[in-house]
Amino acid sequence: VLTSIFQAVAFRSTGLLTLPVANVHLATLFLIMVVGFIGSAPGSTGSGIRTTTMAVYLGVVKAAIEGHTSIYLMHRRIARDQINKAIAIISLSIFWVVITTFCLLVIEPNWRFLDVVFETVCAFTNLGLSTGITAYLSTLGKVLIILSMIFGRIGSLTLILALRKIAMRKEAKPTEIMYPEERIMLS
Repeated sequence: VLTSIFQAVAFRSTGLLTLPVANVHLATLFLIMVVGFIGSAPGSTGSGIRTTTMAVYLGVVKAAIEGHTSIYLMHRRIARDQINKAIAIISLSIFWVVITTFCLLVIEPNWRFLDVVFETVCAFTNLGLSTGITAYLSTLGKVLIILSMIFGRIGSLTLILALRKIAMRKEAKPTEIMYPEERIMLS
């Protein structure tokens, strides 16, 4: 029981395991990736998209199912800009993991899909875990893993703010144009 509790905490941020990753069940590897991707609380040293970002995202899903236009968590309405940032953080993070995994699968065709995905997610979330293939990756593969670690550590929100600052420089005056609203078919 104590080992299970320790592992549940370690999956989020510490990168410490008391058993070899290569020997765990496939469902456990998947759980490590999901919990590691969500990560730890804001302000902590752990990585991932953060628990609060995931909570806002789940609030968005709940509101969409219930037909609400506002997002409420813990009896508080969440600001629209924070909702947009949370969705952008998750979208950019998933995009980075997918693109990096695709590139690694092209560059490193000899490795199993799950090993490559696990390496990518653990690099992005800075978990420090590996199925043992990192040392055997090509130079380009290692560079992709390093870039994933840097991007994951800096975080998607920082990237969003940097891109916004670059976009603001290109505009002569920061005005927001309001276009007519349109409803589109989503399913």
